[in-house]
Amino acid sequence: MFPKRFESTKTGKSGYQPCCRNEWIRGICEKPKVKCADCENRDFIPVTDDITRNHLMDTDVHSRSKRDYTIGIYPLLTDETCRTILSFA
Repeated sequence: MFPKRFESTKTGKSGYQPCCRNEWIRGICEKPKVKCADCENRDFIPVTDDITRNHLMDTDVHSRSKRDYTIGIYPLLTDETCRTILSFA
């Protein structure tokens, strides 16, 4: 599991969140009504060579959006909280 940086095009707010395979898929993801931490359908994506390549190239080579692609790390405690975040941008 890894966090991916996001930036809202509407508000300009940015941050990091776990990268979920089911994010925004209708009938599975219930965002924004259900928070990711409370979702029963979370399916975290593992770090792969493609993910690392996308980060180093700063773009998802398989996506048409060509948005910035930055991943980070955050060590989770047993209660799924975090006190540290590191970005590799």
